[in-house]
Amino acid sequence: EQYAAKNHVNLFEVSPLCDFNIVESFTELSRLALKRNGMERLWRANKVLTLQELCSRAIVATTTVYGIEHLPLPQPIKSHLKSYTIHNHTTRLRQGIPLTDKHKKKHLMIPGDTTTSCVNTSTCTIC
Repeated sequence: EQYAAKNHVNLFEVSPLCDFNIVESFTELSRLALKRNGMERLWRANKVLTLQELCSRAIVATTTVYGIEHLPLPQPIKSHLKSYTIHNHTTRLRQGIPLTDKHKKKHLMIPGDTTTSCVNTSTCTIC
């Protein structure tokens, strides 16, 4: 305080400024380390997903890229879901995440499809 008054400069608290710089430095280092090790998804875990992203994840989790073609959806949505499926599969392989049994797709049964045992209703059943 004396130095600031003597030299006609503003007084800044050093402790909060140092704390801020330390936190920012460690935050950036952590982000770089996660990115370098292919764990960026952990860093972005607090991101709110869009409704389109949530729906795409739900559909892709329950059907294959080939099963998407049989869904009663407009062609642009089918195309988006197919590319989303392929992109997610490629990303998982690149990050070294294995496609184990618990990651395998569930079979989606489509009403009116003679190869499945769906009840004749207007909804799909996930087995």
